[in-house]
Amino acid sequence: MISTRFKFRCATVVLGLFYGILLWPDVGQGSLFDTHGYGARAVALGNAMVSQRGDYTGVYYNPATLTGQPSVQVALGFDVILPKLKITFDEPLSSDVAGEVLPSNNAGAHLGAIFPIGEFWGRQLVLGAGFFAPILQPTRVEALDKTQAHFYRFQAQSDALTLGFAAAFELTDWISLGAGLHVIGGLKGGSNLEIDLFSRRILSERKVAQVDPGRAAVFGLTLTPIERLVVGASFRQEIDLPYEMTIDANLTGIGRVLTTVYGRTLYRPAKWLLGAQYAITDALNLLVQIDYERWSQAPDPAARYRGSVDGRALNFEIQEFDYVPLDLGAVDTLTPRFALEYRSSKEWSWFAGYAFLPTPLPAQTDITNYVDSDTHQLGLGFAYSVSNPWATNQAPLTIEFALQCLQMETRDMRKASADAQLPDYRASGRIWNSSFSLRHTFN
Repeated sequence: MISTRFKFRCATVVLGLFYGILLWPDVGQGSLFDTHGYGARAVALGNAMVSQRGDYTGVYYNPATLTGQPSVQVALGFDVILPKLKITFDEPLSSDVAGEVLPSNNAGAHLGAIFPIGEFWGRQLVLGAGFFAPILQPTRVEALDKTQAHFYRFQAQSDALTLGFAAAFELTDWISLGAGLHVIGGLKGGSNLEIDLFSRRILSERKVAQVDPGRAAVFGLTLTPIERLVVGASFRQEIDLPYEMTIDANLTGIGRVLTTVYGRTLYRPAKWLLGAQYAITDALNLLVQIDYERWSQAPDPAARYRGSVDGRALNFEIQEFDYVPLDLGAVDTLTPRFALEYRSSKEWSWFAGYAFLPTPLPAQTDITNYVDSDTHQLGLGFAYSVSNPWATNQAPLTIEFALQCLQMETRDMRKASADAQLPDYRASGRIWNSSFSLRHTFN
């Protein structure tokens, strides 16, 4: 006969394991396209792309800019992201305290295409599609404790599979409208277990999983009021990767534990883009842009949990629990962007771009350690166009390359709370990104 006291100890151990699963908080925010750029040209121009007509990247930045490309265009490219961020503590950490987690290197492939469908009522209709797939680090939900120091916007921003579809219509000679959909993959699932602790057997098990993607609509507009000026504007809804995992465990002779871990990760806020491209000369273009992002609506990035513990077999009442979301204190941001595009010859083009990315988060003075700081973005690149010898009529093939640096300003985190597990520290560093694209336009 097994005593109730022994059963209670077993239940305590098992419930401790389940609570260890539950206390999963946090994952990285942002996205590769939002932070660095979609394709080599966008990376070099510092994401100042909302007014770039006839470019496949309009699927992501501004669907209306797809008009202006009379021929089918496809692009293939690769990106390499090398974070060199660091967190320096003022005091040595004790052995029982988890310190910092830094973002890892990643690489990915991007695709893009423009398909002019034809003319309706004498006006151009264009479809577009875009795709990014991480290679070294696939789409993931990374569990980090909120008290563990890690970078809020840059922790896993390159680790998400991203799809985009868009359509654009030329309303008049100087007005184009566009709309599209952005999608990132998500996950729902769970497990039903019946466990006999005393015979050390799993009596039954059932697992369920399904894809539950995050979606966001994007709308765009372009105006060409005068010959050398293009004005672009777009709006994209907020988007994130939802996840939900349920564990239903029936502990024979002890009770039942029902838990659900859920949350929203890889969050990208709703954003408004407004920009213009002006041809100073036939060879030199100036691009300016301002991004408004609603970071104040960002959810608590921690993994949330709800459930119940039924211990009536041990004379315990049913206990229910739920997670209370944390207020991040995030604020909306305005990001200015400036870029130049110079065509030195028929074959060669040169790009340079700069942006200032203000942080949406306050200094981490309490128990949380969502690290972020104001960041400067500088991009450089070039494009080389040649006649493709393997294509019909030797249609043009453009080779593009870009190198970009995100330089984070050093930021001190001075702890004002006695409950803080970490000492004072400072965050700094940079992120390198290189992008290579091949763009082919069919005659």
